[in-house]
Order: sequence, then structure tokens, then C-alpha cells
Amino acid sequence: MTEHTYNFGRISIYGSNIEDKYRFLLDSLNADVVITKGNYSYIIIDVEELDYRGAKYLYGVLTKFRPVQENPVVDVKKKTLSTDETEKQAVASAKFFVFIESQTLMAYRPIANKISDMQFKSSFSELIGEANNNFFVQVPVDAVNEELEIKESISILKKITKIIYNIRPSNPSSSPFWEPYDEDMKRLGIEKETRISESQKGIDPNELENDRRYMGIQMAADGYGKASIYGEKEDGSHVVISTEKMPITYTVIDHDEPVKILEQLHNKFLQISARTHHEE
Repeated sequence: MTEHTYNFGRISIYGSNIEDKYRFLLDSLNADVVITKGNYSYIIIDVEELDYRGAKYLYGVLTKFRPVQENPVVDVKKKTLSTDETEKQAVASAKFFVFIESQTLMAYRPIANKISDMQFKSSFSELIGEANNNFFVQVPVDAVNEELEIKESISILKKITKIIYNIRPSNPSSSPFWEPYDEDMKRLGIEKETRISESQKGIDPNELENDRRYMGIQMAADGYGKASIYGEKEDGSHVVISTEKMPITYTVIDHDEPVKILEQLHNKFLQISARTHHEE
């Protein structure tokens, strides 16, 4: 039995006149589009609609391949050069599942040395954008983090010297903890907020929990952006806590049938979904 580890992220969909996220994503995933980065191209294949215990999912495979290339070939008998086409060669295929409910959560499988976590997220977003001609559509994918890991990592700091976060309003669910921040951004029509807080003296980690900046960090941890916390530990060492480096992961037994993998991921999807359970 082969085990594979899936990372969890959140897809945020921003664009005009997108009322049905399920239909938007299904049509986008099925679109005949390819993107090329350097020597490799990316495409989404094997898209399926899955229904598991009454929950709707979309399944697909992000595939990285080498485009067709014309290579010079020596014809020994004629003593000439001709060209030979090399077929599209698949380098790696990363399976993913999208949970379509009030939120759009995703589980995807990065492949070491072939499709990194960052490569998957950026390629997926670009393919969705390309499927819609990049016309007023943004579909970023951000990591969903273990809440306790972020909190515990901050708690061991002696002081915090810098906080940076980039967050977006939820779409549409929010957590009771950071709902006030989220609602303010929506009320003011803010599409993206970047905040940088620096202190040479140092911010007390214990005081941070009662501050609005902590709401911003938690929004990022819940998959609505990115956050980095720079600090110093008791021994004087300097550390950087990044939400991008602490994704929720889950290991499953691989299977040719997507639904067999989904059976193993389903409860984890529900657990993460419960973190931002408030409905508009």
C-alpha cells in the first residue's frame, strides 16, 4: 500500500457576476487551457464530480509535462540533419479534491522535487484565470494552518519584532474570532489588506492575543491570506513563523478510484470547515 500526504488550502474566488461557485469551478477545470512556465507546461485533467455523503466535491489532476519539441536528428545514410518531434512527456501528476459548500476548501498532493506546494497553488490559480481569459477573475489558493501550531509557535517567543500579513475578506464564511475584522473590510469594500507592524523594543506575545493584528494572523491561518511573524526566543535566537510553512496535512492510502481517497479525507474536510462555520 502506497501512502500519500495531502495539504489543505482554501480557494478564494473573486470576480464579477460569479454567483454559482460550483459551476464556475467545474467549467473552469474542464476548460481546454494549458499554461507554460519555463521548460514545462501544466494542465488539469480527469475532472470528475463526486458526491460523498451528501457533500459535493470536484476531483481533478494537475499534470506537469514537457511540451512537444523538435529535436535535430542525424540521418547517417543521407548524411543530413532532420527534425524529430518528441511527444508530450508527463513529469508528474498531482491529484486534488475541492469541497464545495459554504467555503471552498481543497486537499492537494504536492510531489517532492516535481510539483512543490507553491508550484501547485500558483499553477492551479493561473489555470483557472486562463480558463476565464483572466477577465476580472482572481482565484488565489492559500494554505489552511493548524491553529494550535501557530499559537504555540508564537507563545515560545520572548518578543515579536515584526508582523506582516496580507489578507482578503472571507468568501463567504467567517470565524467568530475574526468576524469583526472581516466585516469591517467588507463594509468598506476592501479587497485586500496589507499590514506591517515593527518594534525594536519588541511586542509582548501575551498582549498580541488581544489585538486586532492577531485577528489578521488568524484570518491568514484560516486560508484567507498569508502572515509572517518575526521574533526572538529566550536563548536569543531569531525565528520566522510563516503560515505558508504550517499547512494542515493528512496522509491517506492511495487508490486508483478517487472516491476511495475521498473517503479518507472527508472527515478532515468537515473538521476544517467547522472552524469557519458562520454563514452570511
